[in-house]
Amino acid sequence: MRLPMVLNQLNDAVFAIEIGTDRIMDANPKACAMLGYDRDELVSLGVSAIHPDEIQEFKKFSRSVQTDGEGWTDELNCLTKSGDTLAAEISASIIVLDGISCMVAIVRSVAESRIYSRHIETQRNLAIVEERNRLSREIHDTIAQSLTVLVLKLDLVGQTMVGDPAAAKAELESLKLTATMCAEEVRRSVWDLLPQTLDSSGLVEAIRIETEKLRESGIRVGFRVSGAEVTAMDRRNKSAALRIVQEALSNVIKHSKAKVVAVHLDFGLEALHITVTDDGIGFEPRTAQGMSPAGGGFGITSMQQRARLTGGSVNVQSTLLGQGTSVEATIPYRSTITE
Repeated sequence: MRLPMVLNQLNDAVFAIEIGTDRIMDANPKACAMLGYDRDELVSLGVSAIHPDEIQEFKKFSRSVQTDGEGWTDELNCLTKSGDTLAAEISASIIVLDGISCMVAIVRSVAESRIYSRHIETQRNLAIVEERNRLSREIHDTIAQSLTVLVLKLDLVGQTMVGDPAAAKAELESLKLTATMCAEEVRRSVWDLLPQTLDSSGLVEAIRIETEKLRESGIRVGFRVSGAEVTAMDRRNKSAALRIVQEALSNVIKHSKAKVVAVHLDFGLEALHITVTDDGIGFEPRTAQGMSPAGGGFGITSMQQRARLTGGSVNVQSTLLGQGTSVEATIPYRSTITE
């Protein structure tokens, strides 16, 4: 009896054990490597050879799995071929393979599990730092600047209210527009923090919503999608793709003076290719990158950092000759960055 081929690709040890006996029916390559045996050696052994000092505890665990249909424990040790004791955690379930009822046990060394947990925690902390940096940049580049302008202009309005009421009224209308734009920036930043919105609508629809904001600004937008959307794309990569598009479109509104923008999403075999082009005044990318340590008002460094965290890339082409700007990003469906 052989385990399904797909289990040979797992990075966890998998054993098939016949119910009610000591027999190991099969084991995947990771199981063999973990214990130091080749497959033929391993299936010739009994479970008691792997848990010689804890066979009663293993039998108790096996009975609980048979009763409940599944189970988990981290209280068993495995004995390797070299005689080393390996602390392990085991999750198991009951299935039928080739007409034989057996327990399939997935085994991971406690040491590996701790390394994996630290990796997950590291990735989580990186994501938190990334979000903090993004919010810091947005608050500095947009919200804080808008609020500073509001305070300064309100002071001027107070000074001119008595002497020139008409000018004060006109200035108040301008302040109303500034406040509205500031509120929109706050709402966008909050929306960015809600991954469930992206999950429920899908990446294509989320980006389509972003393009509609440009139409509200009077900019003509072409939106095109090639290939079928990959719904199984890693959430982090999906979020990075959306935010890169948001940054590119934000630049169009704030800096480009463009009249026409084209957004193209191309779902390839292994990665999403994003292109955002405009017919605006353009800029010098190297100068823009140096505008601030965080990547400046154009956010090129921010986009590149987001892409790099997924194993992807961002390339920005622009000049000061009024020939527009092109942002090209490649985001893999699965992150290729490992610790």
